[in-house]
Amino acid sequence: MKLVSWNCQGLGNGPAVQSLLDIGRVEEPDVLFISETRMTHQELDRFRWSLGLTQMLAWDSVGRSRGIALFWRRGLDLSLRSYGRRHIDDDVKEENGMIWRMTGVYGESAADRKKETWRTIKLLGQQHQHGRPWICLGDFNEILSNDEKLGGVPRPQACLDSFRASLESCGLCDIGFTGDKFTWRNHSQEMDTYICERLDRATANAKWCETFPDFEVVKGNPRHSDHRPIIVNTSGDSTAIGRGDRGFRFEAWWLQEEGCSEEIQGAWEESWLEWEGGVAEAMKRVAGRIRKLHKDVVGELEGRLRKARTELERCMRAPISEQKVREETKLRGVVRDLEEKKNTKAKQRSHITWLKKAIGVLVTLWLWWRPRRNVIG
Repeated sequence: MKLVSWNCQGLGNGPAVQSLLDIGRVEEPDVLFISETRMTHQELDRFRWSLGLTQMLAWDSVGRSRGIALFWRRGLDLSLRSYGRRHIDDDVKEENGMIWRMTGVYGESAADRKKETWRTIKLLGQQHQHGRPWICLGDFNEILSNDEKLGGVPRPQACLDSFRASLESCGLCDIGFTGDKFTWRNHSQEMDTYICERLDRATANAKWCETFPDFEVVKGNPRHSDHRPIIVNTSGDSTAIGRGDRGFRFEAWWLQEEGCSEEIQGAWEESWLEWEGGVAEAMKRVAGRIRKLHKDVVGELEGRLRKARTELERCMRAPISEQKVREETKLRGVVRDLEEKKNTKAKQRSHITWLKKAIGVLVTLWLWWRPRRNVIG
């Protein structure tokens, strides 16, 4: 079974939504806990079918801040224990009848409210049945030691001790990870103000680790949010299934590529000047020109985004230096640009946007050509 926890930092824009859907598509989680949704239960409801996780429970945002939600797949025997501003607590029943507990936590970020998070965790611990496996994961908004922070002012030891004490009171401990040490970055463009912290983690009791001895915790690839997703697999890794080619289609995001509009207009003009085959021939020529541009210059969007993310990942794990900060800022801009194009592509395929855009291009080209044709005539 796969569990994913991610602070999405709001789902009010296209790239953030596409990042969420990308997690659903790539990771194929059985349970997905997201925090800082900045949405109401009603607004989040539309993601159930897009994610393929049709069961959902959510705690509304406070205005446009906070908010948490839990999605899970149909057929999973999951029952709610309690939920609130800072947590969603539930029991999962396996096919063999064994029951284990999962809690998603979103800690308070304000220093004067962090004690409320620790109080909530301790209260959840008091409600725990002895001997039951328990995993507790999410964005706790705190570190356990100052070596989990790079840059900025060190956290007061008393704050770290309060977090550790709340976990110990429940019999929970950090269960490690694979990947980047830090889960959050402020993405400052200046080395002096650049900060990394390990705010997101998975914790569990000894019984959970004993029940799932082959578990693994992976810090996922960076996406639109400043936080990495935490991915817990109870029994090993899974592989993604590739999709076949669906043939040529006009892609609205191509118009965002430098030189693409000029290529389209050039192919259209050449066809009309030669006046061979009319509109059908002109369309074929435009399609052929775009195919060549797509292959030789533009490249496959997913591949380019994957490569950019890999380069960003390498840079993020490098030691802090002025050069590293500048390079990371540049790479983050590349990734953001590609994600925006991916969002454009997704909108086109999920609505009729692509048709309207294509018609708009043709109308523009037709209007450009028509007066000149009339003059020549």
